[in-house]
Amino acid sequence: MSILSEIGDWLIRLLEGESNKEKEWDTDITKYDGIPRLDSGSLNALFPSKGKRRQLLICLNEESFENPEYKTTEARLAKIDYEKYRNQAWRDSHIFSSESSKLKKRGFIICGAERIEFGLIKLYDCIEEGDRGDSDGYGVEPDTWITAYANLKGELVSPFALSDTELNVNLENWLVLKINPVGVDGKIKICPYDKVEKAYQLDGYFTIEKDGKEGLIDRNMNLIIPPEYKMVYSAGNGLVSVRLKNDLCGIVDLENNIVIPLMYSSLSRINEGQYKGMYKAELNGETGIIDRYNKIIVPFGRGKN
Repeated sequence: MSILSEIGDWLIRLLEGESNKEKEWDTDITKYDGIPRLDSGSLNALFPSKGKRRQLLICLNEESFENPEYKTTEARLAKIDYEKYRNQAWRDSHIFSSESSKLKKRGFIICGAERIEFGLIKLYDCIEEGDRGDSDGYGVEPDTWITAYANLKGELVSPFALSDTELNVNLENWLVLKINPVGVDGKIKICPYDKVEKAYQLDGYFTIEKDGKEGLIDRNMNLIIPPEYKMVYSAGNGLVSVRLKNDLCGIVDLENNIVIPLMYSSLSRINEGQYKGMYKAELNGETGIIDRYNKIIVPFGRGKN
């Protein structure tokens, strides 16, 4: 074997060793005496108002992390449509299980912190940087982040978990609604919906997702449109476009009355020109223009833009 070949083999072994080396967590807490601690009493002095701190030390125990059960992972993966993101979610779950076990043994974590609404402190840390290469064929992998929430007394009200798990999404749903997620018993309330987001171009309304179907609520959580559609989004004119599972769409008003029947392959609002405020519609492969009352303004035909 030539010297160049031996050097090449040595470099490969070195790189393989580096890539397989596990992340080590420094266990000497005395090195971090200068960093503020979560359990040091009231945090009002550290967080007098909304704002961030780059470092906060949190002492950990068994209850500081969400239990990474297999069923939890399976439920999370079942909600992900694309194989690329399922692979990433599985990777994140494996990393969380491994790193949370190490951190519990270590006994503390140093993370970023931000005071948000309702006297809550959002805690966050990157526990694994993503692979910048493309070893799995799915492109650059994102970093793996964990999130927890504490109150101003320095108590965790929600343990560390992967940022996109049901635990954190549930809490963030309340924050989107600007409702305190902590109940009178000091525990996080369970949101009746899987996902809540501000409705685009519908001020004061929120799209909801339940069991894979979408609907609409107002800021007081009154149900406006039941979660029974594949997709719900603004149609302009104070109306809402809805799409069924079979991909046919139509338009309803904010009392869930059908304004335009759910019979079209596509509907898009025209925002300028002669037909501004009307809708370009596709039906049986033909395109036409209708108004908000489903009256045909431009007859349907093929090859129309």
